[in-house]
Amino acid sequence: MQKESVGLNAGYVFLAGLAVVLGAVAARAEVPESEAPYEGEPLFQGHPADVDENWRLVMDEAIGYLAGWQGGGNPMSYAIRAAYLWQKGENYSYDVGEDPPLCWTLPDPAEGEVVYSLMLGLGAVNPEYVHGSITPDPEPDAMCPPLEGQPWCGLYPAGTEVWLTPVPSAGYAFDHWTGDLSGTQVPALVVMNDAKHVIAEFVALEEGEGEIPVEGEPVVVPGELVDVPAGTFQMGDPWNEGWAYEWPVHSVYLDAYRIGKYEVTNQEYADVLNWAHERGYLTRSSGTPYTGGLIYAYSQPIAETETSDGFSQITYSGGVFGVRSREGHDAELYSMANHPMAEVSWYGAVCYCNWLSEQQGLQPCYDTATWARYEPVRNGYRLPTEAEWERAAAWDGSRHWRYGMTRDTIDITCANFWPIARERANPLGLMEEPHTSPVGWYNGVNPARVSTPDTLTVNATSPVGAYDMSGNIYEWCHDWGLGGYPIGLVTNPTGPTSGYYRIIRSASWYSAADDCRTAYRLKGSPEMRGILGFRVAVSVLSR
Repeated sequence: MQKESVGLNAGYVFLAGLAVVLGAVAARAEVPESEAPYEGEPLFQGHPADVDENWRLVMDEAIGYLAGWQGGGNPMSYAIRAAYLWQKGENYSYDVGEDPPLCWTLPDPAEGEVVYSLMLGLGAVNPEYVHGSITPDPEPDAMCPPLEGQPWCGLYPAGTEVWLTPVPSAGYAFDHWTGDLSGTQVPALVVMNDAKHVIAEFVALEEGEGEIPVEGEPVVVPGELVDVPAGTFQMGDPWNEGWAYEWPVHSVYLDAYRIGKYEVTNQEYADVLNWAHERGYLTRSSGTPYTGGLIYAYSQPIAETETSDGFSQITYSGGVFGVRSREGHDAELYSMANHPMAEVSWYGAVCYCNWLSEQQGLQPCYDTATWARYEPVRNGYRLPTEAEWERAAAWDGSRHWRYGMTRDTIDITCANFWPIARERANPLGLMEEPHTSPVGWYNGVNPARVSTPDTLTVNATSPVGAYDMSGNIYEWCHDWGLGGYPIGLVTNPTGPTSGYYRIIRSASWYSAADDCRTAYRLKGSPEMRGILGFRVAVSVLSR
């Protein structure tokens, strides 16, 4: 049986949308003489709903007494008190200084156990319409029935910081906060030092408004791959300008493979999340079915959503994952659908590869019980090895290019990076971080910055035709470790068999030019998220 939530708020008890003032006079007026429990000092002075007289009101006892009130046999104030005591932790005590039903009270709370209600409402400039929802983070420990016309009410311990994210319906946009919040900040912070009532106002978008198409933006095909032929290349820093673990330059032979032309986008990842969610693959940290916030799978954190981390572009509302739109130059609203997926762990990248493989009838490449790659490699999607990533980014068959767009110099016409302090490339002029760009933006058609449309990008592909291999978002690779390279020829290296860190390549919108070099190496614990994305690879002859 599902709990009927009851919450105490500023002298009121909310029960099924009914607000009842709690007070000694009101309580006395409702107690019939036959129910006065203290005349003659009875042996048990507990609540009448406490059938087994153990100073503990459990669900069956509280619901049973509520049913008796609805049938006309029990006083309403007693029923409300029974539900309140059960909802607040079941155990209760007797205060001789109070009249019933207020004499049955909770044990004195420890510091920090005072709770307040947070009521969330929805509105619009035209109040006849409600077009969106609000996602709180963290979720409350208990719910309380909201007032009529308000869709949600939760209970939080005093002092809890709750971040609220408005999620507009299709064709609508968040406009502003009202009630106990004001302004337009997203997400917005509420500190639970009192009962709060917060309302999100949504407005309808004009036709064509909301997601700004940009002329020249490439059509991104999910899973689009470029071919990399078999052969030997020189791996490592040939310029002698990097770190010790970028040396020595050494020969690596790789079998033919295919690698993502673009980094995996927010929309691609959201689509696969929805597929996985329908199959029950997603959970919370506790292992229970997923309901919002940080996403887990197979006991590991895989990706953030906007309610768990403001850098994430992934939304979750009504059981469905989606993608945010954000304000850029001249207050234009840009969809983040074709921007690279960020705030994803190594585990989350592997899960995407496995689930996309399963979705397309291919063999998953990873064992999620051990997170090892199956050998021999299977025919599904996987992460590129570090060697495969560098070969695709830097090698043209005869030389190793410094940057991942077949160039030895870098500027804002060819990469989304941070050329000088306080002057990031940020081509869309996004008002808040992350300052990603649509994958494949640097195609020779789009402007380097929409604020200066006369300065165009160049077609900044790697030697094999892949985009964004210097900048935009850091990318996970398959390998463990970050040790120095071996001396001499190696064949199809996959890195150490175990370790503490996974290899990270490329750079991001936040990176300086030196970090955008194709030989640059980083490492990160596999559960780490942040300015991290990925692209996929597939072994040749496997599709």
